[in-house]
Amino acid sequence: IQWRKDTVAPGLEFRHRNFQLWADLCMQMLEKSPYDRIEHTELAAWILKARALNEVVYIDEIDVDPEGIAEMILNKNTIAHIPCPGTSLKLPGTNQTGGPSPAVRLITQVGIPITSFLRPSTQSGRPGTME
Repeated sequence: IQWRKDTVAPGLEFRHRNFQLWADLCMQMLEKSPYDRIEHTELAAWILKARALNEVVYIDEIDVDPEGIAEMILNKNTIAHIPCPGTSLKLPGTNQTGGPSPAVRLITQVGIPITSFLRPSTQSGRPGTME
């Protein structure tokens, strides 16, 4: 009956998600044997202890804190209501003469931005398209 208590009860504790108790039981088993000889039971105890410690769920207290007004106002991940000048895809930036501003992004005669690079395979097709 003592054998059944030592083998079945810890398994039930693991099944009931009492991982800290399971890790403590494995540590007690490992303290009984010296470290210079590792048998199958000690190896299993090391593996089960590592698994139990990985299953323990810790609550991060930073996530529990409610978000304050300053965090909501100064959130840098929000989407701007109006686009920055010269960055709209629908309406490119214009200068006083009515044409597109070359300061926004310099492009070649083909329409490729100067800051980018051309691959040899993309020049063979139609100009201004990517294959």
